[in-house]
Amino acid sequence: MIEPSIDYNLLLEFHSFLRILAYYDEFKEDSDLVQPDPFVEELIESTRKDLTPMMSSDLKLFYRDSILLSYGLISNWTSRKASTYSDFRKELEQMNADDFIRLILDDDCCDRSKKDETEEEAFERMERELKAVDNDESILNGYRELKKYPEETMSRIRHFLDHFYINYFQKAEPEIEAFLKEKVKSHRELYRKDSKMFHKAIIKVSFEEQCGHDVDYHFTLGYLNGATQSYTPKDCRVFCYYGHLNERFLDPEYYDRQMTDFFKMLSDETRLKMLRMMAEKSWYASEMAEELDINKATVSYHMKMFNRFNIVDISLGKNKRIYYRTDRENIEERFLGYIRSLGGE
Repeated sequence: MIEPSIDYNLLLEFHSFLRILAYYDEFKEDSDLVQPDPFVEELIESTRKDLTPMMSSDLKLFYRDSILLSYGLISNWTSRKASTYSDFRKELEQMNADDFIRLILDDDCCDRSKKDETEEEAFERMERELKAVDNDESILNGYRELKKYPEETMSRIRHFLDHFYINYFQKAEPEIEAFLKEKVKSHRELYRKDSKMFHKAIIKVSFEEQCGHDVDYHFTLGYLNGATQSYTPKDCRVFCYYGHLNERFLDPEYYDRQMTDFFKMLSDETRLKMLRMMAEKSWYASEMAEELDINKATVSYHMKMFNRFNIVDISLGKNKRIYYRTDRENIEERFLGYIRSLGGE
């Protein structure tokens, strides 16, 4: 295994800042389960107070309805083209709409066959690539918008980013960077002390079957992204962006506490019935309440317990009803994770 890099990236922090603002309701729900750093709440709440209808509309457009811009920032991280917003902004200034899409989709921008494509051929190829990737319809919709109004949309993207960076994020950046510098030092020490525990806690998935021992890990420590994590394997290079709150996963005793809470949650007879019901088909709250002869508020309470352990899938169905289904894979992975945490063979 290659010695990993552990670093921070302020461009990703800016991305997380925008994402929290765009998904504010989800952020508040998560706050009930994972207490964020007070500085995070202060930054988000003060920015929220200043949001105009136009700013809220732009957040919805660029960070909810389409994940095009989000992917653009992440692509810069994985390609290591930019580590700060200033670096990215200089690059963005020179881009037209097609350049921006190619940044997101094209691993090899110098491929002659792609350079010689007509605009229609490029769009058709991008459609095929996007349709082959789950949950990326929003990128395709975003690209269609760019294709329709390329100059106007790119100008609006630049204005949107500048506004949120200059007026809000920039003043917080020094404090975020100072915090991350100290955390990077301590996490490098944690890795040297117990690399196996570090990988098990942060990555959770082994890529050694695909890559042997030549996996090139790039850990990027976050401040604003809380306890979430994401990784992108490419040619045995794995990029993992994780929040400093993941430190609790580096504590061996954390698994014991989690196991205790998980089995306490499963010890409730009603919750076990609900899991069995949702394993057979999707249910919406009122339907489940009627079937179990309980009220809707009780169903919501149990769903919050399930969500804490991420073992229920949520989807939007007919008439905008929210449907719930047991996530069998996550339950299985949680049990396997607890077994692995016991150690031994």
